[in-house]
Amino acid sequence: MTMTGRDHSAMLDTKDRLAQRFQELAAHRANPRMQELAADSRTLRWQRHEILGMLAAVNNERDALGKPPVDASAIELADRQACGHVDYATKFPFYCAEIVHGVFPLIRS
Repeated sequence: MTMTGRDHSAMLDTKDRLAQRFQELAAHRANPRMQELAADSRTLRWQRHEILGMLAAVNNERDALGKPPVDASAIELADRQACGHVDYATKFPFYCAEIVHGVFPLIRS
C-alpha cells in the first residue's frame, strides 16, 4: 500500500493515541501481582496486560476506520519486532499504528 501524506499524518496521529494508551498500560508494571505468571504460564501478567490492552486499542482504531479486527498474534508480532530496541516504548506503538492502517510488513491486512 502506498501512503499519501494525509495517510501518513493519520497514522502518526494513531501512533500518538496508541503511545498514550501504552504508557497507561505500562504504569501497571509496578504492581507486585503483575510480576507473577499469567494464566498462560508463558508470560508475566504485565506482559499479557499490555498485549491485550494494545489489542483492544488497535481494534478500536481499526473499527473506527471500518477495518476488521486483528487477533493477539498481530500485536505479539509487533511486540517481538520492537523488542530489543532502545526506543521500544516508541517502536511498539508505531508498529501497532502500522497494523491499524494495514501497512505493518509482517502481517497482511
